[in-house]
Amino acid sequence: MKLRKLKSGWWSLCLLPAALLLILLAGCSSGSPNHPSPTGNIASDAVHDYGQNIHSSLEAGKKVECQSDLQQLRTAIQMQKDSTGQYPASLADLGTQMTALETCPSSGRPYQYDPSTGKVWCTTPGHEKL
Repeated sequence: MKLRKLKSGWWSLCLLPAALLLILLAGCSSGSPNHPSPTGNIASDAVHDYGQNIHSSLEAGKKVECQSDLQQLRTAIQMQKDSTGQYPASLADLGTQMTALETCPSSGRPYQYDPSTGKVWCTTPGHEKL
């Protein structure tokens, strides 16, 4: 079997994409002028960003859980009002099934309750309008 000799132009075509890739990677390692890399290490920054995204997702989930807890408490309060004619004196009066719902899952702060109006709310910042 006879090997053909490659022309010198062939090697230029092979090395050109590799050289361009190295130039691009070298430029990215220090970040772009508009978005500099905080640590200078893109892989480390990507892991950090991923961690922040996970944390944001968890916080959003806890906010939804807080909203769900408040809705369940409001339903239980209204059911007690409908059956007895008055609002419960405290959230603890709703029964043992509702005691797990007495604190915000995001902050651990207890929900506030006004027995004269039957209103329940969360004092965690960002949860005031839930």
